[in-house]
Amino acid sequence: MAATATDKSGNSMWRVGLSSLLGTTMEFYDFLVYGTMAALVFGDIFFPEAGSSIVALLYSYATFAIGFFGRPIGGMIFGHYGDKLGRKLMLVVTMTVMGVATIAIGCLPTYAQVGVLSPILLIVCRLVQGLALGGEWGGAALMVMESAPDGKRGMWSSLTQMGASFGMILSTGMVALVTQLPNEAFMAWGWRVPFLFSVVLIVLALYVRSTLKESRVFEQMKEDKKEAKMPLIEVFKKQPGAVIKTAGIGATNNVSYYFVATIALSYGTTQLGFPRSTMVNALLVVSIVYLFTLPLFATLTDTFGRKKIIGLGIILVGLFAFPYFKMLETGNFFLIGLAMTLMLAVFQSMVYSSQAAFFPEQYDPRYRYTGASLSTNLATSIFGGTCPFIATALSGAAGGASWPMSLYLVCICIMSFICLYFTKETYKADVTEYQADKLEA
Repeated sequence: MAATATDKSGNSMWRVGLSSLLGTTMEFYDFLVYGTMAALVFGDIFFPEAGSSIVALLYSYATFAIGFFGRPIGGMIFGHYGDKLGRKLMLVVTMTVMGVATIAIGCLPTYAQVGVLSPILLIVCRLVQGLALGGEWGGAALMVMESAPDGKRGMWSSLTQMGASFGMILSTGMVALVTQLPNEAFMAWGWRVPFLFSVVLIVLALYVRSTLKESRVFEQMKEDKKEAKMPLIEVFKKQPGAVIKTAGIGATNNVSYYFVATIALSYGTTQLGFPRSTMVNALLVVSIVYLFTLPLFATLTDTFGRKKIIGLGIILVGLFAFPYFKMLETGNFFLIGLAMTLMLAVFQSMVYSSQAAFFPEQYDPRYRYTGASLSTNLATSIFGGTCPFIATALSGAAGGASWPMSLYLVCICIMSFICLYFTKETYKADVTEYQADKLEA
């Protein structure tokens, strides 16, 4: 028990896990609140002159995507300094910047108040938010993965991934509350409340992170005087394949996640005519199930290997791409909830659950923060950030049909599976070893 309760640096594993969980909870809470509000109200609030509701929605999703493009830059910046100065410091910095940007979005003036300045400020806040988020996940994942005992990295690292579920529960819960307001009140001030609520998560996360000690792997690296001088350059020089392959694997979990968390909400309300509350409640149920499946599948990867569980999940996501929308289109609440649960809480969970261990395991510790942050954020930016926009545009071009969106997801799964096939299995790897050549071979 002692071996799992405290790592070699003296950190409590539960404290390390909680620090990571709070950070990723805020990450997903912020982005899901933004994605939800982009689908529900941002078109009217920030783009009332767009000309039509579908164009306004596309503009809203475009700002959603813009934030994602700041993430690789943030990953490079914070990853670089995380590999040189330490994991803990960067986690405190990213949390502070991310929180300030999110609160600022909740305070923005509307188009009716300041005109075109309003969407410009929205874009600036999204870019700053994206920069901070670019360094958040990699640092949170590394702190847990590098602290966890061998043979249990998947299990402990699932706490990082569970932030996706907690963030979804909090965001859908807050949205469910504010959407109960009269429409006039919701459009006037109700939409701001979920953004302002993030201050609670900021305070909790900063308190826990301030009490942590540095990662044992980073401390050992400093003691061995093995720090990389230029982590960003070295990761591309020594392990370019790892960056490409892990980014490709991450495409499936990003696209399938937003197929449920954002696209289903928009598609259900605009194309199928369901009330907002119906889709939000379905998403809340899915989030609760997701909370339990993430640690389950992550723990299984400690026994059976990361690649087997992830690969099976990718295949199942691809096979379910067409049945998913057919179940949504039935209009039956039970079938809608079942479709969303299978896609996210089962199939996507198999792909995503162990990535906080699997992706960092692919990199030499000297530039692990940089590599894991960069590849994850490339996947999030290229595939996750553009997913709502691309899917909405494809469906709109087909007269509102769902089959182009399903085909899009199938293509993503094929690419991810190819990348996974050529990736090293690392669930038994020594994460303290300086082994760039071995990992890249």
